Amino acid sequence: MSHLDRLEQLGKLRASGVLSEEEFQREKARILAERDAPPQRAEPVPPYLRDTPPTPREPMPDSGMAWAILTTLFCFFPFGVVAIVKASQVAGHWYAGNPEAAREAAQSANNWSVASLAVGVVLGIVVLGLSLAGR
Repeated sequence: MSHLDRLEQLGKLRASGVLSEEEFQREKARILAERDAPPQRAEPVPPYLRDTPPTPREPMPDSGMAWAILTTLFCFFPFGVVAIVKASQVAGHWYAGNPEAAREAAQSANNWSVASLAVGVVLGIVVLGLSLAGR
C-alpha cells in the first residue's frame, strides 16, 4: 500500500469519526516521516555478498601448503593429498569472511601433514628393518 493510499484511508477514518483529530495528525506525521526517511535494508548484507572482502583484525593463518606438498612427495602420499586439499581451503574461507573455518582448515592441514610424516617414518623404519633382516 502506497503512502498516498494510506493517507486517503486515514482521512476516511477521520471523516467517519473512527479517529480523533489528534490521532489523525499523529498517524499522518508518522506516514509522512516514513515517506521522507531513506530506505533501510531489512537484513544486513551477508559477508559473501559484500563488494570487498572484510578487513581482518588478524593475519590469515598459515595454510601449511609447503609442508603438505613435502609430506605428499616424501612421506605417505594419501594423507599428504588430504593435507593439500585442506591447505587449499584456508584462503577461500578467509576471504569469504569465515576466519574460524580458515583456522580449522589450517589446523586440519597441519594435522594431516604430521600424520603423513609419522606414517612415512614408520613405514621407512619397517622397510629398513625388513631389508636388514633379509641379509
